[in-house]
Formats: sequence, structure tokens, C-alpha cells
Amino acid sequence: MLRFADDIAVLAENENDLQNTLNIMNDTMRDEFKMKINIKKTNILISSRREEERLRTTNIAIDNESLQQVQEYKYLGSLITAEGTSKKEINLIKTYVWSVVLYGSETWTIAKAEENRLLALKHGVGEGCKE
Repeated sequence: MLRFADDIAVLAENENDLQNTLNIMNDTMRDEFKMKINIKKTNILISSRREEERLRTTNIAIDNESLQQVQEYKYLGSLITAEGTSKKEINLIKTYVWSVVLYGSETWTIAKAEENRLLALKHGVGEGCKE
């Protein structure tokens, strides 16, 4: 389980484990804290390298209300996909971040230290930007 403020991501190995975890969470939140899980903001995402797993549909429900299954989900600003990639965000990094960082770079005169810093930035932020 990943938690940040009121955003929670529940990870499970299989559908049964996920359903059991959600039932326990729902019961605890309702009985001990008088809180209710927002069904409209709760989604199911199967993330797998195997396509047949990603395409499988689930039957997960909270208080007899089925949860929507999605192919991608934004969690804390990061887009999580069924394939386990974040290619869309990488394209945003390539489009926006690098264009700002390298603006006017054709006319730069830089020392070795600045070149090393740019290379470190490239490896730290943009290493995953290769397609």
C-alpha cells in the first residue's frame, strides 16, 4: 500500500487479495473513522508485462458497487499505465523540460564543469527519455 495524505494506492498479487484488502479498508474506515471510500474516485488498474493479464477484466466492488477498471491512472502527478511505463510523461519531459533547459544552447560557450552539469542533468532527469 502506498499512502500520501488522502491518496492511497493498494497493490495486490491477485484479484482476491485486492478485494479482501479493500473490504478490510472499507470496514475499518466506516466503523472506526466514520469515513467512506469515494467510489467515483476509486479505480482498478491491472499492471503487467503480459498483455493477456492487462486485458483481463476484474469484478472488484466496495459495498456492492463495482469499481471502474482503467488502462492508465494518474497518482500523485505520475501517470501509471497498464504496461508499467510512463511514456506519455517522458514525452512531456522531452517536450517541455529539455526545450527550456537547452534554449539558446547553440550559442552557448561553456566550460567543462558546466558541460558535466548538463550531462548529469541529462542522466538524472532524462535518461529514460530514449525511445
